[in-house]
Amino acid sequence: MLIRRAQGDDLAPLREFVEAQPFGTGWTADSLADTLQNPQDSIWLGFDQVNCLQAILITRVVAGEAELRNIVVAEAMRRKGWGRAL
Repeated sequence: MLIRRAQGDDLAPLREFVEAQPFGTGWTADSLADTLQNPQDSIWLGFDQVNCLQAILITRVVAGEAELRNIVVAEAMRRKGWGRAL
């Protein structure tokens, strides 16, 4: 498992990941792009051994307080520690 902060060139795999989730995530390509550009927001990505995106965590920090905006783990990877690792 590799966890790293998302960058601008991660938008395409992020979009594919959120669109593939069975119940959706509420995030559009535009909202993900805006989040990547906002210095208060962070998107953390979790990749498996073959560099396939399996989980994301979206946070916002304002005035020293953090807010968990969303956490999504691929259905096949749930209950395997991905959410906790993020």
